[in-house]
Amino acid sequence: MESKLSFSNPRKVDILLATYNGERYLAEQIESLLKQTHPDIHLLIRDDASIDNTPLIIESFLSKFPDRITFFQGRERQGVKANFSQLMQASTSSYLMFSDQDDVWKPNKVEKSLSCMIAMENKYGELPLLVHSDLTVVDESLNLLDPSFWHYTYLNPPHSSSLNRLLTQNVVTGCTIMINRLMNELARPIPHEAFMHDWWLALIASAFGQIGVINEATLYYRQHSTNTLGAQKFFNFCNIKKKLHKWRQTDEKKFQQAFIFFHRYQELLSLSQQKILKDFLMLAHLPWMKRKKTIYCHGFFKQGWVRNLADFFLG
Repeated sequence: MESKLSFSNPRKVDILLATYNGERYLAEQIESLLKQTHPDIHLLIRDDASIDNTPLIIESFLSKFPDRITFFQGRERQGVKANFSQLMQASTSSYLMFSDQDDVWKPNKVEKSLSCMIAMENKYGELPLLVHSDLTVVDESLNLLDPSFWHYTYLNPPHSSSLNRLLTQNVVTGCTIMINRLMNELARPIPHEAFMHDWWLALIASAFGQIGVINEATLYYRQHSTNTLGAQKFFNFCNIKKKLHKWRQTDEKKFQQAFIFFHRYQELLSLSQQKILKDFLMLAHLPWMKRKKTIYCHGFFKQGWVRNLADFFLG
């Protein structure tokens, strides 16, 4: 079922919820979205051809809240990036937020994000803007694992918002993001080569706009066996082999992402930004010593000495 969209007032927030076989936790998440303290929100939900009861759960909420929910039913599986990309295209509001299907938002998440966004607009004016926050890590039953996702994964996002750092490592979690309309128009469509929608958005905000950080958790990030990209405690030596395999996959994908980013936005990039991207893309083809020198000169570093030590010996 689809309902007609229209352009809204300046403070309306569209929450983009991408679903796929999410029947176990979906109802709890939608309830948390509808209970936000900010009064003017609209849920845009697109289901990616689920084969469980996910569409029925969404239809149930739609029947109760027809003015607050728009539902798009996909007929063929496209994946999470394409799912969010289509929702971005459908949005008509001044602000967009991204929701996973298995988390629980704290009641003031939208309100806090919008407050930070408005402060950034007052400071920077008409620029592509992105706001993100920390998360509280919980288990399947919402029992606390760590009050801070950043602490849990040894990250410090406020120190890694420059383009050179974000090319190397993403520190922006998609389900915490709010963007303004300029960001939406510049970022879409999300290309297949993007590692994930949040990394893609972070690169664009870093290159052409500004990134704002809320230094507190705004949602409960549920850790379970079917997360697309779940939180993993960094110092877990039992998974060294698995981490090495993932490191190599991520390394390859981040170069693919940087390549498509450079070619799509080349005319908008400054000469110094073009230099950063060109040198980053050359890393995979340089001899070991020249590669390390380029990494050092441009500051292509990750957060934490363990990650950088691994890159030094393996990269």
